[in-house]
Amino acid sequence: MKLVAFRSAFPLSDWMKRQGRHAIPGGQGGKIKVPGDLLRTIITHFSSKRDRTRAFLENVKMLERDLKRENPAAWSNYSDRIAAAHRTGQPYATRLNPPPADPRCCHPPRPAWGSPVL
Repeated sequence: MKLVAFRSAFPLSDWMKRQGRHAIPGGQGGKIKVPGDLLRTIITHFSSKRDRTRAFLENVKMLERDLKRENPAAWSNYSDRIAAAHRTGQPYATRLNPPPADPRCCHPPRPAWGSPVL
């Protein structure tokens, strides 16, 4: 997995202008069939960006260290669940409520690009 910083996001505006489009392909997170030339351009763009995986994992380790120091009982519970996931091969299931990316936590839909803002 290669994580990249948000500032490395691929700018679609040039492609949209060339294609005469006024909205993001697929809308807000929709699934689309990406044209081959655009997909190659996006892959080239991201392959040139710095891999942020190590920084991300270092941040996770720091958060785990803080949890272990500040709340040993919560750390024990967390580490037991992580170990069980590794042992069984089942993905770790967060106990966050609501879970990450829960639709109840989303911003309202934005208007399509180029639409007047009311």
